[in-house]
Amino acid sequence: MEDAIRLAGLGNHGYSAKDFRPTGATATIDSGTNPDIVVQTGRWKTASVFWDHLMHSKPPAEFTHDVLVHE
Repeated sequence: MEDAIRLAGLGNHGYSAKDFRPTGATATIDSGTNPDIVVQTGRWKTASVFWDHLMHSKPPAEFTHDVLVHE
């Protein structure tokens, strides 16, 4: 991960692998992995810490369409 951060040109901007944990966890759960496995693998202290502070919320795919079209 550190190599990818450096190759993306983000190495001198204070980014580390830890900055990408929430996004990786969200993508993993979105792919169908059991959230309990993600919490355990990520070694979060508790599931509530994970859900309250690290999971990215994501609106439904049709949200933008529904707001703009307002059918």
